[in-house]
Amino acid sequence: MAVYFMLLLTALFLVFEERKIVNFPKVSVSLLFLAIPMLFLSMFRSFEVGSDTRMYVIDWALPEISESSMVEIAETGRWEIGFAALAKLSLLSSDPPRMLVILTSLFILGLSSFAILKLSNRPALAFSLIILSSLYYHDMQILRQAIAMSILQCALIPLLRKQYLRYVILVFVAFLFHKSAILLVVLPYAVFLVKFRTKKSFWLIFGSMCILLLIFPMSLLNMVMSRLGYENYVGSQEYGGSNHLAPLLLLLCFIAWLVSTHTAKNNTDQNVEKDKRNKQVLLAILFFGILVSCIAFKIAILYRLIPYFLALFIPLFVNDEASDISRDAKISNVFLSYSPFIGLFIMYTFLVPSWTAVFPYIVMPLNPAGFLYPLL
Repeated sequence: MAVYFMLLLTALFLVFEERKIVNFPKVSVSLLFLAIPMLFLSMFRSFEVGSDTRMYVIDWALPEISESSMVEIAETGRWEIGFAALAKLSLLSSDPPRMLVILTSLFILGLSSFAILKLSNRPALAFSLIILSSLYYHDMQILRQAIAMSILQCALIPLLRKQYLRYVILVFVAFLFHKSAILLVVLPYAVFLVKFRTKKSFWLIFGSMCILLLIFPMSLLNMVMSRLGYENYVGSQEYGGSNHLAPLLLLLCFIAWLVSTHTAKNNTDQNVEKDKRNKQVLLAILFFGILVSCIAFKIAILYRLIPYFLALFIPLFVNDEASDISRDAKISNVFLSYSPFIGLFIMYTFLVPSWTAVFPYIVMPLNPAGFLYPLL
């Protein structure tokens, strides 16, 4: 447990020190003291760390994939072809379960760290928020979706440059690891619509969409979910959130961030066009996240889609004026920007509701060295 708190404290220390770093690149500092330790902890964790880790590498996924050909896997559709390929690759090692954890960690933390270091002006702050928001710990559980999320974070790079074809290609690559990633193919359209946010009609339409999603007939949702192969999850509150607590919490977070980022002014000491584009994509992610949070009230499993928007939000948020924590920053904006992260951290760390089940050290709170047993 102490190891994870030390990692967070290191990240927070660097947040306040990275502004002072001149002679040594910020990227190198964050890579050395944050990205690499996070990767190391993930690769050599115990199979009990992350509620689904053992299921993936020992009990179910890896054994089932090892007994099936890639053609059979493609025909049944139970496992995405990208994840199946990683599993098959791990079978070439003398310890396939450990190798699968190592490979998935390399993909998840490697791609996510690359995106953060490439996109963020303040990488230490981005890594801190990744930890505070619990995304780092989710990555140890939802392996397939976490890989898709990290690929989509990299997809933000061409999206910000208006290279839409490259963005769509990366979305398709993410789809090969988790089918739900295909939802993000419409994000460029959301970015386009955000340009009209100054009009009253935009807010009227957006508000109406939120209400419609909240009252959308369950029968139609059940039919759609069943056709997508998730009939086992229809009507269940076990997966993704106990009743409406999980989507409500993230909905409130997105609303707070929407207000803080929408009211914050663009930076003036950087490229104006770059800041404007960052703001548009940032707001589009939040609007999209709010809509998905609303529909997650109807079917709990849809809560699993919300982390996509959290993962995409953080690398861009640290570039926005809303993330400013200097003396000149508005207290109201600082509160709206950072209180959601503190709330998420408290919920996932100390209150530990039944719908989290992801925080690594909950499994073995008195044995912080347990997850390093392969090295001992």
